[in-house]
Amino acid sequence: MKESFARAYRAIVAPAARRRTAQLVAEGVPAHLKGPLDFLFRDPHAVDDSVRAKILAIEALRPALAARHVLLAVAEPALDSPDICRNAREVAYLSSVSEEWGTFLHLLARGVAAKQILELGGCAGISGCYLASVPTCERFVTIEGSQSLARIAAEHLAAIARSAHVVNGLFDDVLDEVLRGFAGDIDLAFVDGHKDAERFMSMTNRIAARLSPGGLLVLDDIRWSRNMWDFWRRLCGTAGFSHTVDVGRFGICVRDQASQRPRSASLALYTGWLRRSHH
Repeated sequence: MKESFARAYRAIVAPAARRRTAQLVAEGVPAHLKGPLDFLFRDPHAVDDSVRAKILAIEALRPALAARHVLLAVAEPALDSPDICRNAREVAYLSSVSEEWGTFLHLLARGVAAKQILELGGCAGISGCYLASVPTCERFVTIEGSQSLARIAAEHLAAIARSAHVVNGLFDDVLDEVLRGFAGDIDLAFVDGHKDAERFMSMTNRIAARLSPGGLLVLDDIRWSRNMWDFWRRLCGTAGFSHTVDVGRFGICVRDQASQRPRSASLALYTGWLRRSHH
């Protein structure tokens, strides 16, 4: 669904969706997820003033980026070519997370009181700004393979957040070093970027080992392809997570090292993503 139609659809199903989120919490989904989940079924502007101020500051970056008359590579340096470049407007409005889903990420990080946050796939830094601007954040690191995007992400993060750092490199090359750079456990990891399920499984295993108890692993574009959907379904049966929640665009995993199999739930029917076809 297009964003405007999806919001209209969610307004219709909102009462049933909120009953479902309340049921999930009653069944054991961490209570701090209820606020972010309910947000998906409210007016996207219905947030408190402090969050609204952050949204306005972050969203001001988007038109400024779109106005740049440049082509930006959207893949790692080894692949820089016109075939994988987008103009700045496309990066701002297509490649980057939308305001609504960015706010959702912010609320997730705020709900878990995230101090240490990791992102794989920084793009132009819009999603990173939403994550790194939570008041509890002490360290935020994003990995971005494209040199041109990494530079812009660093500019954007410097304007919005403290304690934010951009690493320009390939995930496989730099992830272990980045993980060692975190002084404590990671409270939230947002995994975007390449849509290669086998590589994602290796990376998520390494990240999960560093997640704090109750920490969140959030995966973007779980319906991007059949391969990615199969990967998500594998995660839903993977030990080390207490719960997995499919919200349509994102998949959320809650860390519990002692759990042998997570309890899985889906809100995709209510968010309007259930029938989206794989690429």
